[in-house]
Amino acid sequence: MKLGDLISGFRVLGAQKSEECGGTLWLLRHEKTGAPLYWLDNGIENKVFSVAFKTVPWDHTGVFHILEHSVLCGSRKYPVKEPFVDLIKSSMNTFLNAFTFSDKTMYPVASRNNKDFVNLVSVYLDAVFRPMITENRSIFMQEGTRIDFDGEAPTFNGVVYNEMKGAMSDLYDRLYEETNRLLYPNSPYRFNSGGDPAAIPSLTYEGFLEAYRTFYHPSNSVIYLDGAVPTETVLPLIDGYLAAFEPSEALPQIPLQTPVEHAEITAPYEIGESESPEKKTWIAAGRLAGPAADQTRMYALEVLKSYLFGSNDAPVKRAVLETGLAEDVTYSVNTGILQPYTWMIFKNTEAAHKDALLAAVKTAAAEAADAGLDAEDLAAEIDTLELRLKEPDEPQGIERAISVSDAVFFGLEPLSWLEHGPVLAALREKIGTSYYTDLIREFLVEADHTALVTLVPDASMGRRESEAEAERLQQTLAGMDEAALALAKERFAAFKAWQETPDSAEQKATLPTLAVSDVPEALTPFVTERREENGRCADHHPAKTGGVAYVQLLFSGCDLDPAALPTLSFVSELLGKLPTAKHTALELDRLFKRCTGWRRISVLTVPTAAADEAKCLLAAAFSALSHRLPQALSLMSEVLTETLFTDRDKIKDILSQTRDRYYRRICGAGSRFAGMRAVAASNAEAAADDAVSGVSYYRWLKAFEADFDARFNDFAAQAAALLERLCVSARLAVSETSDVFHAGVLGLYDMFPRGVSPQTEAVRFTLPAAPRKEAFFVPGGVSFAGMGTDMRRLGCSYCGEMEVLAQIMSYGYLWDAVRVRGGAYGCGCVLSDAETIRFTSYRDPTPIRSLDVFRDAAAWLRDFCRDDAPIDNYVISTAAAVDPLRSPRDLGFDADLWKLQGKTEADRIQMLRELLSTDRERLLSFTSLLESAAAQSSACVIGCREALADLPADWVCEEL
Repeated sequence: MKLGDLISGFRVLGAQKSEECGGTLWLLRHEKTGAPLYWLDNGIENKVFSVAFKTVPWDHTGVFHILEHSVLCGSRKYPVKEPFVDLIKSSMNTFLNAFTFSDKTMYPVASRNNKDFVNLVSVYLDAVFRPMITENRSIFMQEGTRIDFDGEAPTFNGVVYNEMKGAMSDLYDRLYEETNRLLYPNSPYRFNSGGDPAAIPSLTYEGFLEAYRTFYHPSNSVIYLDGAVPTETVLPLIDGYLAAFEPSEALPQIPLQTPVEHAEITAPYEIGESESPEKKTWIAAGRLAGPAADQTRMYALEVLKSYLFGSNDAPVKRAVLETGLAEDVTYSVNTGILQPYTWMIFKNTEAAHKDALLAAVKTAAAEAADAGLDAEDLAAEIDTLELRLKEPDEPQGIERAISVSDAVFFGLEPLSWLEHGPVLAALREKIGTSYYTDLIREFLVEADHTALVTLVPDASMGRRESEAEAERLQQTLAGMDEAALALAKERFAAFKAWQETPDSAEQKATLPTLAVSDVPEALTPFVTERREENGRCADHHPAKTGGVAYVQLLFSGCDLDPAALPTLSFVSELLGKLPTAKHTALELDRLFKRCTGWRRISVLTVPTAAADEAKCLLAAAFSALSHRLPQALSLMSEVLTETLFTDRDKIKDILSQTRDRYYRRICGAGSRFAGMRAVAASNAEAAADDAVSGVSYYRWLKAFEADFDARFNDFAAQAAALLERLCVSARLAVSETSDVFHAGVLGLYDMFPRGVSPQTEAVRFTLPAAPRKEAFFVPGGVSFAGMGTDMRRLGCSYCGEMEVLAQIMSYGYLWDAVRVRGGAYGCGCVLSDAETIRFTSYRDPTPIRSLDVFRDAAAWLRDFCRDDAPIDNYVISTAAAVDPLRSPRDLGFDADLWKLQGKTEADRIQMLRELLSTDRERLLSFTSLLESAAAQSSACVIGCREALADLPADWVCEEL
């Protein structure tokens, strides 16, 4: 490929080599339609394809969100109902999804396998450029909104409708949408691109199609490729779709918003009926930050965010907390849009405190600016930012696809958004100048925030929203004459018939497939080299880390009482945030930023061969550049051995913030917590997880906060005793993932007291003999369901074929029964090597119905096994799922976890062989497992009272 070449309809217009990106960024433009195509030719095995469209909303109906879902529901070449799901079932993808942003919609896929990659690109191209939505209204009804007529009374339903009911129950999402409305009164950014549940039903099928025809055009797209892409195959494939279009000049534009002087709104948000509204108000303050093109300014604001607000001891955050008027304050820079903005949120306060809180920020920020910023600390913040940019999550090409699309849609140079070196250099050059203090004065001292949103708690809001929804439905029905109502019912009947009609064999045969022979016969190995010196040892996981070292310290707590686990978990939250014998908390924070990037201290739980036992460890992990490693090791050992638990106010602040964070997690992602809680009744590892990061942990946090003064002294003594007992060299195991092993990590053994090894190999739990049925009430429009148990109670044990069973349950059964027909946004089944089986649903309007679906799994599997169609697609996708694309950090930490479970590479290979040998006869043998699970599993639902009103009397119910 060279400049000027015309290749499969694309003219090669540019080539920019980039050492930082590890390759060449090619610019090609489609001759007929003008569609730009960028390819980062970096030789990476994992290949990425993305097509993005600039989608500029004009109302709150969420039309582009519904389109994102709908175009993946069948196309002309692949006329199956759910090609997206079929690809999940059958491909070896490392990424398969779609995104709706505020101003664009993206369809990215990725795979390490060339054949699979081309298949994915083919299906996605057909989906976005030739979808069945233009011929099938039922797709719009399923994914968007409809009126269901098959219940006791008509109801609104739809996948996006239910997803957004859940999203708008989240405080952050509600604050975000209200802030956008105030900041962008004359811009499309004022609209909820995901869709406001109150507005979604007003979208018509005709309006939906018009949006598709207007915006899904090659001239309005950006195509991106990343990795070792077979361009000789992919470029002709793309041209085959683009060539069918004529160029379009009517491209959407986003007008610049003139900053508003001041805008303010007070709105309610839902809390539980028995929940006190005291100190539950949230206040958001936002202002435009400038153009997206000024990346130095945006990154500088990120640096200042961390410097001034990054910890409880950062100067501005500390000042807010010391007022006692708010439980927490956060500051962020919302980027990825044409005009980014800064966003400050005061959490758990009172509306009357707004002016005092804003004044406290101004005063503290002014003091920081007047005193000047510490040059070494600023440099440390920039170093931390650089390390974070060097440690992208996999697949990293997806983030690059988003960056390139942003740049092109904003009229900017894409490479400048992929290379961070120049901006980081500019940030460092500005240390010692007035640049940073000028920004502080501009954003936090001299100018008021132009958008102020106050969300006040309202226990009756959920009831009012339900009544308003019912009223909207009644008005919609009342607006129909007899003929219109009959037509609506006729369309609903046709929709139900379409949902219930399976794809034909001919339709299924259109999808491109892989063969089992395309699956690699080996898994990505966990390479571990044992390093020893003077009786001290560490595991080294060699990997290409670009000079970054990932170190993990594991201290065995296998002789702990289970009752101590919540305390240990909260202690792990405190470590690094409290002073030590040598440093204040602020000094520690600054020192860590000078020598580490990513950092985590937590309680790690590991399954064992016994259902009532689990390994529990205190895990401390971090990343550091090689020359900073000695300082990082010393700091981590100091935190683990010398932390002081004497500052009541600091600990109380962190306790309140942690409790609130877990509450928000449970309300927003309750499926994880419901599934964990259900399995915890029969499995020690799940019970340990529940104790350190689940509902039980949240209850412990809540109880401690409620009785803080009386319990503090006992907690402080127990916290110090736990660390004194656990953080000793006799309990320590060390690992490093890096390019080259650093012998200095062995010195960790000399940084801790010798101590005593644990006398037991696992923590023993007393588990209930009978299944539990629990419901936890939280506010919100949708709910979550979980059901599960330990398979050993059912007389079964884990094997590789169960991975295929879980894939079939998730995407062959639950997707249709719970998501498509039930309207839930998500669902899944997991059978794990922890010997557990669990079913979950996510953002589910009918969680009790979903539990019945879970219990009917055996009957469905029996019918499925009677079919003689091949199951190779499930086997292939499952094989890919058990060997995911891992970052070097994750590869090393997963190797540690595998070793802790007492497993070897031979075990992994055996699991793969079992998986690949799965057939229908073997699957049929699992029906007894599913039948037993239906009868003996525990169940847990988390959600609103309305959705859980029909629970049987034998359920234990609790307001969280």
